[in-house]
Amino acid sequence: MRFRKLRIAWSVLCAIACVLLVVLWVRSYFWVNGVMKVSGTQQWGVHSGEGSLTIRWHYEFVDSNDGWIFQNTSKARLDTVEEEFRAAGGKTIVYTRKLGLTGDGAFTSTYWLCVLIAGTVAAIPWVKWRFTLRTLLLATTLVAVVLGLIVWRR
Repeated sequence: MRFRKLRIAWSVLCAIACVLLVVLWVRSYFWVNGVMKVSGTQQWGVHSGEGSLTIRWHYEFVDSNDGWIFQNTSKARLDTVEEEFRAAGGKTIVYTRKLGLTGDGAFTSTYWLCVLIAGTVAAIPWVKWRFTLRTLLLATTLVAVVLGLIVWRR
């Protein structure tokens, strides 16, 4: 079997990623973590909280402190700070469990979807990719129907 050791190494690497994602998933319900890079008027970062993983990017961020910002706060402490901030009239960041792009320059994904994708990527090298022309035509038709339904729905 060709590339057997490479397949095993890839599957082990993806399995480790799955385990680490599950650990981060559970931890995200008790802790809110994040890292941000601020440079001039640009800001980007990764945040984890409430069972979701968010990648944020902003280009109209005004801050005089350029550099890296790290956040590691317990959920109970963050709730207290947000209540105080809201009472003073401030707007807080809401961690959503919705999948996709948000209006404020962010992409949010739930951890279970990340674990599912990592598990699928681990299994792909073990699938035998032998198919006939009939299978190819059937798969192409199904993809066309799904894309047609997506366009029709909008």
